[in-house]
Amino acid sequence: MAAYGLRPEELQHLQIRQGRLWCMYEKVASRGKTRPRVLRPLPCDDWADGWRLEERFPTQELPPMQPGLGGGYVGHYLMNRPLWKELRREYEAKGEKLVPYSCRHGYAHRAHVICDLPPKVVAAAMGHSVQTHLAAYSRWCGDDVVDDAFAKAELRLGQGLRAQSSAA
Repeated sequence: MAAYGLRPEELQHLQIRQGRLWCMYEKVASRGKTRPRVLRPLPCDDWADGWRLEERFPTQELPPMQPGLGGGYVGHYLMNRPLWKELRREYEAKGEKLVPYSCRHGYAHRAHVICDLPPKVVAAAMGHSVQTHLAAYSRWCGDDVVDDAFAKAELRLGQGLRAQSSAA
């Protein structure tokens, strides 16, 4: 879920197609229905490559789930894992809450803050509309994120301007 920004329910709808991992889940919402999509690990997540998830997928055992109840089943599965218990205690000590959807939220955060990907790209990768994406994730855009984005843009544009002036 963390490597691909998946909803817990989507774990039941994964396939290898054309040598790539796909999510075939079609979520129906007021804004329409999601389409199947290729799953992409983030370029900043070098740990995801090390897991070789696409290669291991056909033999990987998933917790038993029923359609429509993926979140509850994944939550129950994780609740009994020592690492998850430890992580929950760490999050609670910081006043934060760790839930299965935190894996998906973390993907969105890393996509924007670390990888500097635009909202329309991240929304498509996560299988929802730009409107849904902005509604869900813009609330976590504090001054620190805005300052960082402006600093990156200034650096990027400053380098571009220097390259243009030296070419002229």
